[in-house]
Amino acid sequence: MLKWINVFGVLLQIVAFVYFYKMLKTNITYFKTNLNTTTKSIYILVLFSLFFKISTQLLNLMPDLFEVSHQIRNLVIGFIHLTTLGIITGILFGVLIENKVLDHKSKILSYGIKIFSLGYILNEVLLFLQGGFFYLGIGKISGYFEGLFISGFLIVISIILIMIMILNTKQEPIP
Repeated sequence: MLKWINVFGVLLQIVAFVYFYKMLKTNITYFKTNLNTTTKSIYILVLFSLFFKISTQLLNLMPDLFEVSHQIRNLVIGFIHLTTLGIITGILFGVLIENKVLDHKSKILSYGIKIFSLGYILNEVLLFLQGGFFYLGIGKISGYFEGLFISGFLIVISIILIMIMILNTKQEPIP
């Protein structure tokens, strides 16, 4: 029974993604002309993360992969990071910039977002690659834990940079 609920959920997500993509496609002119480079890059990262999330869930419909994907911790953690760091945090950054809570003209914010993206992508590549290696019986990636440390460190540095930018921004009182 749970398998069919999962199948239904994945199919529903695919339909929703296609609908969402069609909705975005009609607003592509707004996207190209009104959003700054930093916001565009964040939203592209979010779309890629969403697409990859749905793709991994689609692969999990295969019985062998479903069972193994829940047993290999790297894949579970990678999937959670895909959702929380890639999609939720990315959308939050985009909304905060669009609503002028974060100053898109700030060099510090630009560096912070670039460093965050680099750390996030490195983290995901390492987690899913290591999970794939375990699945195929290849073993451990050399320097895996060091790579995870570096990717986590990059994410922390990016958050510190963004916080510095916020603290250096002159806040206007709310009327």
